[in-house]
Amino acid sequence: MADTTLADMRARIMDELQRTDLASQINNAITEAADYFRRDVFFRNDAQDSSTVTVAGTAVYPAPADVAEIRQLSITVSNTKYPLRLRSWEYINAEDSNVLSPVSGPPIEYAVNLLSGGMSIRLFPTPAGAYRLQYDYVQIIPAPVQDTDSNFWTMEGREMVRAYAKYLLRMTVLNDPPSAQVDLALADQYLRKLKQETGAKKFTGRLRAHW
Repeated sequence: MADTTLADMRARIMDELQRTDLASQINNAITEAADYFRRDVFFRNDAQDSSTVTVAGTAVYPAPADVAEIRQLSITVSNTKYPLRLRSWEYINAEDSNVLSPVSGPPIEYAVNLLSGGMSIRLFPTPAGAYRLQYDYVQIIPAPVQDTDSNFWTMEGREMVRAYAKYLLRMTVLNDPPSAQVDLALADQYLRKLKQETGAKKFTGRLRAHW
């Protein structure tokens, strides 16, 4: 059986564990496995592009939910696109110190704030109108959620994710530490193999993308 979707991977793990009563636990383990490996910058996809439109009087905007790192933030004013300068949040606070009358106009700078709910972007000056804000960023490859989801984790990284998910299940659900250690060693082996196959480079789309 080849994994191509979340449902395929869950069925494969059920078969290997000989358990058909752990569907929700297996889904959770797959998500945790993908979240564990995506902390490695190798599993991040470069050159993603996303945009939004500013609102007059609004200075703070949520970044795309899957952003790991912003490479460039640009804005289009009067059909001209130009990059914004990155500043610290404190720097912009000092520039825009009058909270009752914030400076407004086409933004020329931005700051980043990392919160538990995601990344926020603050523009300066505060937009005076609707301008297109464009992100060029490094993307976190999301864990599969729906049964039909098919991406890097269920395709190229399937062996690694499956092994680590079984490690988690054996440790937290099945109470089988010895077998869990075998799965953990396999996950590490698959991780090294995957990096070697791609020249140990950051994931940039040279592998086939499926998301």
